[in-house]
Amino acid sequence: MGVLHETGHALYERGLPLDRRYQPVGKARGMSIHESQSLLVEMQAGRSSQFVQYLAPLVREKFGKSGAAWEAENLYRHVTRVERGLIRVTADEVRALLHSATAFVLPSTIAGDGNRDGIPVALMEAMAVGAPVISTRVSGIPELIGDEVSGLLVAGGDANALAAAIQRLLDDAGLRERLARSAREVIERDFDSAREASKLLAAMAESIAAGASR
Repeated sequence: MGVLHETGHALYERGLPLDRRYQPVGKARGMSIHESQSLLVEMQAGRSSQFVQYLAPLVREKFGKSGAAWEAENLYRHVTRVERGLIRVTADEVRALLHSATAFVLPSTIAGDGNRDGIPVALMEAMAVGAPVISTRVSGIPELIGDEVSGLLVAGGDANALAAAIQRLLDDAGLRERLARSAREVIERDFDSAREASKLLAAMAESIAAGASR
């Protein structure tokens, strides 16, 4: 899934060479899978303890390996290990900034070539920690944020409307609190990683069982 994700960037954002188009390297790797879906599998299902328990014996068989290093518990530690990088801040640093923010503003727009956000993960993260959010009515963002319910939405490219929305949140502590509380509820209800990974794992198991019975 990581390959699908990154080659999706190559196809849609970096430009796939003409001689590679419609070839196996460039086929079936598109925007439909290179963000949300591939990351769901890659980051949630693929790194869940349930999936690693399922995968471990297949890995040992495939590579002809055995021993403690190849047991599910050790593989799980490996795929969930986090190391600090040189150019990225830690999750704790980001979380601290979001917790202290008066508002989180992400005014997505549509690029001249039609490129646009789907549902930005950054918005979900801000909502998860209880930051009131402001964004634009672009692509799937209204599916995440209910205007005046779990955040404020303005038209993309409308700087005056965006400034007015920011001023509203700065001036109204009650509004900030209400929107932040509702935003957190949306994330808990619709984007719980363990629940969504379990749904996906169940769907995969059902598909595998159906295929085996044919």
